[in-house]
Amino acid sequence: MSYALKNFIIIIIIIIIIIIIIIIIIIIIIIIIIIIIIIIIIIIIVIIVIIVIIVIVIIVIMNSWKSS
Repeated sequence: MSYALKNFIIIIIIIIIIIIIIIIIIIIIIIIIIIIIIIIIIIIIVIIVIIVIIVIVIIVIMNSWKSS
C-alpha cells in the first residue's frame, strides 16, 4: 500500500469517526430537549391542577361563609 493511499484511508476513517460523534451528540441534545419539554409540560399541568384546586377550595369556603 502506498503512503498516499494509507493517508487517504486514515483521513476517511477520521472523518467517519467525527461524523458519528457529531450524530451521537445531536441525538443526545435532541433527547435532552425532549426530556426538558416533557418536564416543563408536567410542571405546567401540575401548576394548573393546583390553581384549579385552590380556586375550588376558595369557592367552597366562600359558599359556606355565605350560607352561615
